[in-house]
Formats: sequence, structure tokens, C-alpha cells
Amino acid sequence: MSDPSMESTRYEIKIDLQGLIRLLAKNLYAESDVFVRELIQNAHDSIKRRSLLEPNAPPGIIRIRTDREAGTITVFDNGSGLTEQEVHDYLATIGRSGTAEFRQELLQKGRQAEVTLIGQFGIGLLSAFVVAYKVEVETLSVQPDNPAWYWISEGQKDYELRRGTRKDIGTTVILHISDNYRDMLNPEELRKAIKKYADFIPYQIFLNDEGERRQEYRVFVDRRFPDYILEVIPVELKTPYRVDGALYISDRHVPDLNTTGMLDIYQARMFVTSNNRDMLPGWAKFVRGVIDSPDLTPTAARDAIQLDATARQIKDALGEVVVEHLKKMAERDPLRFERIMEWHSYHVKGMAVAYDDFFDAIADLVPFETNRGLMSLRRYCDTSLRLENTAGYDIFYFSERGSATQFYMLCNAKGLLVINASYIFEENFLKKYAERRPNVRLHQISGTGSEFLFERISDEDARAFRDLEIDFRRHIPDPGSQVKVVRFKPNMLPAVAVLSADAKLRQELERTKADVIMPDAVRELVSRILSERPTVPVTLHLNADNPTIQQMAQMAANRANDPEVYQTAILAIYNNAILLTQQLMTPDNAQVIFNTSNHSIKLMVDQTEQLQGLQGKLSAAQLALREKEKAEVATNEQNGRMKHIVCMVAMPFRDSQSFAYETALLPALRSVLEQAPYYWQVVRADEKYFADTIDRNVAVWMKRSHAYIADISDQNPNVMMELGYMRWAREPWQPVIVLERTHTGALLDLADLRGIIRMHYPAASGRHAADEIAEVLKEEFAKDESIQKLNRLKQEHYLSPLLLHKRFRVSEDDARDLAGAYVTMESFVAANAEDIRLRVSGLPHYMASGLQQEVVDLLKELKASP
Repeated sequence: MSDPSMESTRYEIKIDLQGLIRLLAKNLYAESDVFVRELIQNAHDSIKRRSLLEPNAPPGIIRIRTDREAGTITVFDNGSGLTEQEVHDYLATIGRSGTAEFRQELLQKGRQAEVTLIGQFGIGLLSAFVVAYKVEVETLSVQPDNPAWYWISEGQKDYELRRGTRKDIGTTVILHISDNYRDMLNPEELRKAIKKYADFIPYQIFLNDEGERRQEYRVFVDRRFPDYILEVIPVELKTPYRVDGALYISDRHVPDLNTTGMLDIYQARMFVTSNNRDMLPGWAKFVRGVIDSPDLTPTAARDAIQLDATARQIKDALGEVVVEHLKKMAERDPLRFERIMEWHSYHVKGMAVAYDDFFDAIADLVPFETNRGLMSLRRYCDTSLRLENTAGYDIFYFSERGSATQFYMLCNAKGLLVINASYIFEENFLKKYAERRPNVRLHQISGTGSEFLFERISDEDARAFRDLEIDFRRHIPDPGSQVKVVRFKPNMLPAVAVLSADAKLRQELERTKADVIMPDAVRELVSRILSERPTVPVTLHLNADNPTIQQMAQMAANRANDPEVYQTAILAIYNNAILLTQQLMTPDNAQVIFNTSNHSIKLMVDQTEQLQGLQGKLSAAQLALREKEKAEVATNEQNGRMKHIVCMVAMPFRDSQSFAYETALLPALRSVLEQAPYYWQVVRADEKYFADTIDRNVAVWMKRSHAYIADISDQNPNVMMELGYMRWAREPWQPVIVLERTHTGALLDLADLRGIIRMHYPAASGRHAADEIAEVLKEEFAKDESIQKLNRLKQEHYLSPLLLHKRFRVSEDDARDLAGAYVTMESFVAANAEDIRLRVSGLPHYMASGLQQEVVDLLKELKASP
């Protein structure tokens, strides 16, 4: 008989479904903005699904709109949409994912290459309830004979479904935002979330139709104005007065401070005047455009605008629009910003020096040329050496025109970041920057500031070099020049010429003479002064650590056995120092250099006459090597390999934990190999599909490639398998390079893999990680003879998008289009300029021809180099 106290009764758990949905949402997603990621991923998958179901589907577009008054965020896509059954299955069933089921369906069909779906539609929609109290979905399926449907849920146990009115295939999700999360209605907050979560989404994403409006504005100004448009700036002001229109930055950069920005002006849609010079701030000389404002007051003749208080406020507001646009461009598209600022450097820097408000707005953003590329002052201060243990910043610069090569060599050897401020307005810009930034210290590295580069020698060493100093003073052309023996880096540089105060004065006189604005009488007077001083006094620094200078010091002490060779060497060292400075190239200096060079050639010919019988002849071994290289080239062509060198890279795919390193490593490899001195094409096995599976695609790239690289840092199985393919398929002359990231734990033992090249690269992170990795790999590749030997085999040179963008300042989009159409430099220069213009939308004919000529010049340089 059972004990009644041990009996139990079963009860049904009561579920507050509304509370459960919100609890699930808040526990699944830690951050409130994660709904942006989930909804964009759902839109991506829907677009991807439509492209697979409908071969002629339109390009995928995702639009996000905010409505502060209504309190809604709307996400629109033109993907595959949902049928009625799919609405019930995926929107109304928690935990069931249409994306997952479609992915499984593709896998069952053997279509691995197309499995790039990333969302979880049924689960992802839960994220909306973190920030929204109600969600509406309107959808129209790509499946034929299915009507549109409208789904509404407030997170309760029931939902509403009715016929929709949507006419276009796709889905619209409307989120009614709760009061606690209304900050997400701020477009800037939403933009940050989009950038954080959706940088690698391959479809266009428009926030509040900004991208579309900007394109419409660009088409408008392209049609209205004859200029080539570098950047469009939409104008949509509500305060202090209503102004609509479009400003643009032109490609015109006339070096004249008297030029002005110009506007075509409408008042209440009625044309008033064109080329108005008064409605833009004085600093906006690089801006043009058209505006319409009902608040402007025309003159009585209705052919001009009254410059009253309203007009002045609108003028100030337009200036703020330009400045804000430049700031956003510097943040979101720094390369494009640098290109435009460099193009208009004369006006931007000149006007910043003249206008304090403009200076304060853009001073941190404007790029300057440095020995490490273009760099803003903000980035420079964060990167450069600090001399004192304070919170301040030290800026090093030189202002001698034409001395960049010399100072870059000196500063690179010392690890010193330096600004080239030799162009007009730049030194004044830096001085103003230091004046208005109390924590900035400015250092000029030439003249009185040369102690940063040149180290004094001891008294004992000075005695050893004294005779050499005297001989240099005796033989160099200008009697006012000084000679000092010091120590500096690099050791391979024997001498450096630095401008004296007289030389800098001569520079100013040369500029005055060339200035057409100056009166003729002033220019004639300057010409006479210059003619009286045909040479330029300099301070010639001789490098005590240079082997040649040390050897010549011994010759000076022993009163050189061959005075003619000794004296010629003195003049040659002086000439090379003058050539490095460039701006010291006067007619008299040029004559001295010419005569010395001819005499040096004669000496070399006389002293090597006994070797003339050997000159111009190749040994039997060299001839055999040449024939072998030709045979290897012929074999390459027979095997389907390109005339330019292709390097296949094996690394973990994008869903790997090492993706953060891949995003730095792959750009680093391209930075090294797709530019000088290699000009190879760097490819991944999963980049371009020649076959229907990844394995077959790998095989195609394997056959087409000349060199192989595998990143085994994470011992990824796919990478290790591809490395095995590489070693099995390679010819003896094909290098296989294995890369390993440093500090990754126990290194893999590859002792048995003979014939591979093993290199390490730093575990760098941050925005400059790719540059740090590239610097290391460039040195490693240069050391390996098999890589250098392969480089000599190439017949043509890859036309890299990176090269076009970095060296020739082609926009990233145009660079990709050009590289896709013309794979090698040789095919690009052989093309018709009109064909190039047609392939690259918006590229003027003259720019196509000019770009071709620049590539021709580069090929000539490559042909002339050893």
C-alpha cells in the first residue's frame, strides 16, 4: 500500500510568451545595436538566395531608413522574400531558421561554393525585440503565383498576418523603437553600427538614401558644369535658413590666391546669377556649385543677391557644410581625402594659414608628405618620436626645396619620422600649428637644427680628418662653402650638402625672379644679383663612418700617390652631394659636375683598358643559364601560366579565428609583391572560381601559378592540405614559401619538408598592422635567391589595383575596373585610350591617355633598371 505522502501531481507550466520572447532576445544579444547585424545578415541571405534561384536577379541593395518623428527604423532588401508558409515557418517559429535550411539544401545538392549564407532568420529577428516594442514585416516572394504578405508582432503569443500591397520582390522590416533605445534613431549611431557589423557585406547599403542622393547630385553637377568632379557635397540646410543644392570640389587647381569659389544661385527655384564669388567663404577657393534658397533676397534688377545679414549667415553655413564633409571624408575614406587635399594643397594650406577658423577646423586632417608616405599631423603626432617625457609632441621637418631624397635617407637610417615642408605655405602652416597647439614642439632638422642628424666627432678623430677637410675646401667650386667631418647614418652615404643662410636667400631670389606678378624692374634686379653669385655656398658634411671617406683620409695623410684620382674623387663626392639636394643645380654647378663625370669616365677607361677584351662577352656558363631561363619561360606558357608571375596564397578562409590576421597579412603580401620590384599577381584559391568546387578551383590556380605561399600559423587543415598540393605539383624552379606568425606557441616541425622557404612575420594588430608585416616580408623576400631568380623570368608586369591606387592616384573603384580589364601593364599601354575611357565610367579621355603615359614611363624605368 503506497504512502499518500509520497504521491505527486503533474501541473502545466504557465508561460508568459511575451515575457519569454523579450527574455530570449535580451539574453541572446548582449549589445542593443546587434539588431543591425542580424537584420543586415538576413537581408544578405535573402539577396543571395534570390541570386541562386533567379539567374537574372537585379543587383542586391539594402536600404535602412530612420524616422525620428514616427520612432521607426526600416530595413529594406530586394532579396527572395517569403511565401505565406515561410512566414509561418520562419517568422512565427522561434529557433527555426530558413537560412539554415536553405544552406542544408545547397549542401545536399553539392553546391559548396555557393554556401555563403550567414544569418539565422528565425532567430535573428528576435534581436529586434531588444530595442523595439513592435515589429512589422512586409514581404513578396520570388516564387511565382504568391501574393505579398504583411506580418505584425508585438512579442505576444499571437501575431497578425494579412495580404500586403508590396509590388517588388523582397522584404521590408519596420521596427517601432522603444523609448529606452531612441538613441538608435540617430543616423550617426546607426552608421557606426553598420560600419562595425557590415563592412564585409558584398552588397550596397544605403542609410537614409545618402549614397543614392549623392550619386544623383553627382550626375546633376556632371551635366551642369564642365569640370571633372573630384567630390560632391550635398547641401540640405534647414537652419538658420533653408538652402538646397550641391557643392563640388573641382579638379581645377590654379595657383592663384586671387581666385575664388563660385556658385550659381537660385531664389525659390528662379535663376538669379551664375559664378557668384561672394556666397562662399574666402578660404573655399577649391569649391564650386549651385544652391537654391527662398530666404535669399535678389537685387532690384534680379541679377544678383543682396549681401545682407541673411546672405552672410548662409555663407557661414555653407562653409560649415564643406568643413563637416571634409572631416567625414577624412574619417570614412582617408585615401580619397588625401588625394583631394594633395590635389588642392596650394589653396587648402594657403587659406588655412590666412584664415584661423578654417585652420582650426582642418589642421589635424590635412596630409603632409613624409618619409613614410602621406600623413596627417594628427597621425604624425601619434606616431613620431617624442624627445621629452611629457605629454607634448615633437614635429621634425625640413623646408629645403628638392632635398627630400637626401633627408629621407638620413631620417630613415635614424628611424626619424620627418615632414617635407618644402612646398609653399607648408613651413608657415607647421609654425602656425605649433603656435596654436601649446603641447607641440617644432624642430627643423637642417641648418641650426642639424644636430638631430649629424654627430660631432672627437678631437682625436678631427685631427685624423683635418688634411681631408682642407683638401675639400681647396677643390670644391664655391669659396664660401664650409666642410665638416661628422658622423651620420646611413654609413654608405659619404657626404651631404646642407644649405647655408646665403643659399636659402638665393632660393627666395630665384622664386622672386620666376614670379610673373613681380614688376619687371624687380625681376631684372634679382637676375643681376644672381648672376654675380653663380655658385651656391653650402655646408658639406663628410661622414667619418663611411669607408670611402676613411680611405680618402688615409690618402690625404699620405699625400696621395695619384693626385689626379684623389682630386677627381673629391669633386665626385661633392657632385653627388649637390645632386642629392637638386635645388643647388646652378649652371656653373652643372658644368662642374659634367666635367668631373667626363674625367672620371676617362680615368676608369684608362685604368681598366686591359679588361676591354672581356667586356660585352658572356661566359659559357652565363650563356647556358640564359638558355635555361628561356626554356623555363617556354614551359610556363605551355602549361597555361601567365606571362606575368602569379603567386597563389593559402590561408584560412573568412570564417576562421585567424581572419583578423588574414585581413592584415593578405594586404601586406599584396603591398610587397604587387608593387616594385616584383609586380606579381597575388591570388587566393577561393577568390575567383574557374570550377564549381573549391578543390577544383585550387587545382586551376595551382596550374596557373608560378610561386606558392602558405600561412601555417594556425595549422589550419585546409591550408596544410593546400601546402601538400603545392609541394606535390611544383616544378623544381617554383618557390614554396611557408609563413608563420611569431609568438603563436609551439612552432610546427617542418624539418621533413625539403625545398621550402620558411619565413616569420610579426603578430601585428591595429590600423598599421599590414604595413608592419609588409616591412618584414619585404626584407625576407629580398634575401632569397630563388624568389629573385623567378622574378627575372617574368615577361610582363601585373597591373595591380593597389599600384594604380597608390602610385597613380586612381580611385579604388576605377583601379579595380582597370585591373580587371587589363591584367598587365603591357596590355594596358597597348589599349586604345577611348576603350579605356568606356570601360571606366566617368574617366575623361585626357586622363586615360595621361595614365597610359605614366605606365609607359614606369615600364621604361623597369627596362632600364638592372
